[in-house]
Amino acid sequence: MKAKPNELFENLSGTFGELTVSNRSGQLIVHKKTNPKNANTAPQKATRKKFIHYTSKWAALTDQQRNQWNQTAREASANPHRFGVSQKVNGWNLYLKCNINLSLLDTPVELHEPVPEFPQPAPHIRQISLTTDTITVELAEPVPAGHTIIIRATPLNAGQTTNTKRLFQAGTIPEGSQTADITETFRARFGEPTNQKKIQIQIYAIHNQSGYASPRLEALSNTLP
Repeated sequence: MKAKPNELFENLSGTFGELTVSNRSGQLIVHKKTNPKNANTAPQKATRKKFIHYTSKWAALTDQQRNQWNQTAREASANPHRFGVSQKVNGWNLYLKCNINLSLLDTPVELHEPVPEFPQPAPHIRQISLTTDTITVELAEPVPAGHTIIIRATPLNAGQTTNTKRLFQAGTIPEGSQTADITETFRARFGEPTNQKKIQIQIYAIHNQSGYASPRLEALSNTLP
């Protein structure tokens, strides 16, 4: 279904309940969402809840605030690495991305207007130590001031090198720190690591005020004997 959007929805895109919305050449395209299998896992429910929350918040913004997000989105689309985006975005996309990034922090803030603070690169991973008792992540340098490192993890078999579809948030490292113990969170999601298993870690830095994120870094742990 096509419709001519008004000013409130002219930059709107995404999934809302059972509908998917996109904007093509000034036309608002609405069609029924295709539901994936097993769409009611806890992480998926949490993601949908955040999406609905920030959708309502976006609608409540003033015209001036939405215009600020739209202008910043044009800047981000022209310089994606600086803003931590992977493709062209509109104001709604950037608003959602920044706020969801900030929601991952231990002390999240909620943005109504874009903040002109950009992320520094995440420190390199020095090592991931996997034993039968603990799982720890150590960085080569402390986390930069004003940033938080997000740690995502997944178990792998001995012959695997990556499985990005199963990565989930396993912990954070605050500014000034270099290590994190993710044992409890990892076990709660995947159970005890077993023989011939290893762990894939992915990290990225989020600026605590703007929500912009650095490029992601990945590394593998040792394999349990």
